[in-house]
Amino acid sequence: MKWFVFILGLIFNTEIGAQSFMDTVSDAQLKYKSKDFEQSFQTYKRAAAMRGDKFKTESSEENLNIELAQAAYRIEAYDDAIEYYQQTNNLDIESMSIALASHTTKDAIKFTNNHWKFKQSEIFKYFSLNRLIFINDFVAQCLSLDSFYKDISENRTLNDKLLGKYNLKTIRNGTPTKNSPLLVSGPGTGLGVCTLLNINNHPIAIEGEGGHSSFAPNSDIEIELLQFLRKKYNHVSYERIVSGSGIEEIYEFICYINKSPSEGLKGPVIGNNALKGEPKDTDTIKLF
Repeated sequence: MKWFVFILGLIFNTEIGAQSFMDTVSDAQLKYKSKDFEQSFQTYKRAAAMRGDKFKTESSEENLNIELAQAAYRIEAYDDAIEYYQQTNNLDIESMSIALASHTTKDAIKFTNNHWKFKQSEIFKYFSLNRLIFINDFVAQCLSLDSFYKDISENRTLNDKLLGKYNLKTIRNGTPTKNSPLLVSGPGTGLGVCTLLNINNHPIAIEGEGGHSSFAPNSDIEIELLQFLRKKYNHVSYERIVSGSGIEEIYEFICYINKSPSEGLKGPVIGNNALKGEPKDTDTIKLF
């Protein structure tokens, strides 16, 4: 059985040949950057039609399809986004697994932190699939670690080798307890959380929405942060703080307690400023 696994996300890349072709793609990219996503998508489609065999290199083919998928994603053309990804990888799809940031138990899908919404049955019919499975994105992350989870031990030397094998890094030293639950969590647009259990040597992912649990402060400054955010939100969840937008919320709080203007900086800028040693930005990342 041929399987296609697709994790919906944001990708952007640029590298095309031939001048007129390149000009059209550049125009599409400018429209994308100015958030005119509909026109960007249509311009990318014109570039795809112009491409032909003359300008179709492996690099241009892959990059244009990726950017088409990106623009399609922005205008909720989910079928086009998947189709262009399929073309990029020359996939003949019979069965499909899609991981996304949403509940997946019902036919209707709506992203937790995104404007996309559609029905599973629509995808199944559009691509004439034999089988279709939707799973939560952090369930997918959990299941990708099942071999690591089985191999982990209480021997630190063995674990160091294991981390290298799976391209993982230690963020805090400790001694793991074999077969204890493994928490997989990651901040991004929101805060993804899932737990991996070992039941009779079979890893099982327990889906959850831990990011929506209430923030529990653990220091005086965290109490102040909670009080600050409660002026804006009825419910202050961990996702309000441990996420990309959370960095911006913390920065605004740091400016508030220092009685300085916020400047409305975005997360990436705050991160870069922190690397340069800017005091408010550094304090923001430390609290984050």
